[in-house]
Amino acid sequence: ATFDEVAEPECLVFRAVALDQANKPLLESLTTVTFHDAGGKTKVIVHASGAPIEPVAADMLKGMNEGWRQSLERLADLVEGR
Repeated sequence: ATFDEVAEPECLVFRAVALDQANKPLLESLTTVTFHDAGGKTKVIVHASGAPIEPVAADMLKGMNEGWRQSLERLADLVEGR
């Protein structure tokens, strides 16, 4: 991943390229994560977009929302010590 912006403690912007087994680019994504104080808790907002480089990437994009949901659930578990 390449970080385009790190603004502590409110924002991260980064790009990532998904590669196949031969290191051929399949998909480029741009993700912005913002953090907001919510009365002693932190609200995390993720905005992710992807640009397919190869046709197979269209299927990868279909799973992006679910992938982020699972990642954020794992982060919450980690933060809460589960």
